[in-house]
Amino acid sequence: MQFNALSRHRGRAGDYLRALLSAMRDDLRARIYWAVVIFAAGIVVYFALPFEPPLAMVILFPAVPAALWPLCKNKPGLRFVTEVALLLVLGLAFATVRSAQFKGPLILQELGPTKLSGRLVRVEERQNGAIRITLDRLEVSRLAAAETPERLRITVRTRHDHLLPGAIISTRAILLPLSGPVIPGGYDFARQMWFQGIGGSGFAVGEVRVIERPATPSWSERLETLRLHVTARIRASIEGPKGAVAAALLTGLRGGIPKEIVDNLRRTGLAHLLAISGLHMALFVGTSFFLFRAILAAIPRLAARYAIRKWAAVAAWFVGLGYLFLSGMAISTQRAFIMVTIALLAVLLDRRAISMRLVAIAATVVLMLQPEALFSPGFQMSFAAVVALVAVYKAVRPFLWRLRARESRHLGTLRLYFLGIVLSTLVAEAAIAPFAVFHFNRMALLGIPANLVAMPVMGFWVMPAGLLSLFLMPFGLEGLPLQVMGGGLEVILSTAAEISAVPNSTLELVQMPQATLALLALGGLWLALWQDKRLRSLALLLFVAAGLIWMNTTPPDLLIGRDGRLVAIRHWQSGLYYFSSGRAERFSRQAWQRAMAQQDYLGFRDLERSHDPGLGESRFACRPEGCIYHWPKGRRGGPAVLALTQKPDGFRLDCRQADLLITPLRAPRDCRGPQLVIDRRFVRQAGGLALWFEENGKIRIQGANDTRGLRPWVVPTDGR
Repeated sequence: MQFNALSRHRGRAGDYLRALLSAMRDDLRARIYWAVVIFAAGIVVYFALPFEPPLAMVILFPAVPAALWPLCKNKPGLRFVTEVALLLVLGLAFATVRSAQFKGPLILQELGPTKLSGRLVRVEERQNGAIRITLDRLEVSRLAAAETPERLRITVRTRHDHLLPGAIISTRAILLPLSGPVIPGGYDFARQMWFQGIGGSGFAVGEVRVIERPATPSWSERLETLRLHVTARIRASIEGPKGAVAAALLTGLRGGIPKEIVDNLRRTGLAHLLAISGLHMALFVGTSFFLFRAILAAIPRLAARYAIRKWAAVAAWFVGLGYLFLSGMAISTQRAFIMVTIALLAVLLDRRAISMRLVAIAATVVLMLQPEALFSPGFQMSFAAVVALVAVYKAVRPFLWRLRARESRHLGTLRLYFLGIVLSTLVAEAAIAPFAVFHFNRMALLGIPANLVAMPVMGFWVMPAGLLSLFLMPFGLEGLPLQVMGGGLEVILSTAAEISAVPNSTLELVQMPQATLALLALGGLWLALWQDKRLRSLALLLFVAAGLIWMNTTPPDLLIGRDGRLVAIRHWQSGLYYFSSGRAERFSRQAWQRAMAQQDYLGFRDLERSHDPGLGESRFACRPEGCIYHWPKGRRGGPAVLALTQKPDGFRLDCRQADLLITPLRAPRDCRGPQLVIDRRFVRQAGGLALWFEENGKIRIQGANDTRGLRPWVVPTDGR
């Protein structure tokens, strides 16, 4: 009886599986979209490798599945496997070739102060009057030519008047290696810099002197100078934070925006207004299209004899191209321009513009040109929002048109517009929420009311005025439209400030595991790309698996900085983290607090005041040589003893009594009593560390460098 029941269940499962496979085979359009996803998976494979694959071998990889593909015509299963393999190795090959373009040496250790000179490539305003400059054609006094990176990024807080791209400058600076993740699983800043050709960072400690100005600036230098000039004109017409935001919207230079303004926009779900993407490009190009079409329509002879709609599309495309260059060509802007280009091409060919096919083409072009963009927050959030919006609007379009038909023309259009804002905000916020939590550990809860105010102001007030100001700027007439633009920005910034002041307007969440993000992204794509309802229902399994992984992720009991000076201890009852210093490795500490959703800073003095009656002793105590902490999960049945040794005199006692010894110094070789010793050599090799005390008394440890491997952007360490 049981055997028959089991056979029936197996038969039903087999029928269901065959039905799903049939639906996947028949949905040709979705299979084309999934080809882009598999190509992206090949890029993921490249970055997940612990070593750099040989370039010649990787270039030849695609030839193997390509040669096998014609032999699989009558074998659908084998043909499917061959196609997947081909797309994977193509993604791997594109990423490898892209990485091979950057071969400059890296700064291997802190160097300086040292004299350096180089050509200014980019000048970016920062907060508190500082600037950040990018240099190439470098000469560093303490580095041989073969050891000198192709580019360096230097922060300048000293005098820096009249610095323009193309100038040859000299200064004294302290140079630093590229910074890796500050926590295991965190964002790899070194990888980002490597793909910009930057081999090190640092900060100037002397005056920046201009040695030579370019006689004939290159095209890129002229463009960067133009961006700075336009930014200065905007800031001169709109003072204060509004001017900085206006410059960010028109030129993409966001460094001058006060941190408070950025935080308000993030807490209210309006941070997307600062990243020049589809919204800005659509408003710029759309406004230009209707403006040019209206001008041409005012000439009856042209309107009657020619397709002025197509003329307007061509003119609007050139406006979009100019905006792409002026705004700095960020990844989100490139994606938006590609999509706008295809949309305008559809106008020229009398085809429907907005579709998932358009999104797939844009993603393919961006990933082929810049495979590293796949891991940037801008790419992930931008494409997640667009894919979700296209899928949802395709499903609800009949309902929206029926709703509009019930009302009068103007009232129906107005109602549809505000309904579209609400729906777009809900869909976009849901789509980008996993990426916002993964990268920024926060999620805006009041995004709908904020966007209901900001989006109409942005679309009908701010961006049209900004576009007009750029048209009039060559004639010196940009003042009035910029003042109008500033009035609209005042409404948006005031709305953001008021809503962000509402208690609990933002949900702070602990660090999301990479596996959770991958499953959520895959589930979202599965839900958006397939047409068959049975196939789409399987996305729920991916979402559940992602949630289970996140729920079962235990936060670290200890966090250790990259030089061992900063340590964070998690209280075994409250779950709050206490830090050894508020100054040492400040950037790492702030990143840890964000990752653990802890806003308030708590120091070791706060932990020292705590008392645990169950142990009959203070759990934390400090002395001049260092601190001692008792953790309840010890290997000898009692609490584990953690020693934070700050001075050499403390090793004699701590090496005898500690189960775990942590020090920013170099521990003596005869310190063999502790179960684990983490000293300067250890942390420099492992990077930022996370530790867990297991129930059996063992200590589990994970380093930020553990999964980075031997890659070109990873600074090699010798444990010194």
